[in-house]
Amino acid sequence: MYRAVIESSEHPTADTVYQTVRKQCPDISLGTVYRNLGRLVECGAIRKIGVSDGSDRFDGTLAEHYHLLCSGCGCVADIQLPELGKQIRQVGRESGLEIQGYELIIHGLCKDCVQKQIKENE
Repeated sequence: MYRAVIESSEHPTADTVYQTVRKQCPDISLGTVYRNLGRLVECGAIRKIGVSDGSDRFDGTLAEHYHLLCSGCGCVADIQLPELGKQIRQVGRESGLEIQGYELIIHGLCKDCVQKQIKENE
């Protein structure tokens, strides 16, 4: 399951991971996939991205980054915003807070959906 997440070019759902793993292990159950993904999240091997209007996604990239949830196609895409991370840490220092982590999901359109929208409006 770990490999199915880290080798995915997307941020797969549990069902997507299940479909991938099932090709090599046809007797595996969806429940087993959910339990093992949960364990991988708990031990810090992967991240769980909670998507309020859809299925949770899983991410094998542990380096600091953020996500765009596309309102067009529903994909989850990585976004690099190094300056934002610096600002958040600075706010913590200046406020006397101990920030232990944060998540940011930006809602909008991915590059493909923007291009599709431009073509439709031409």
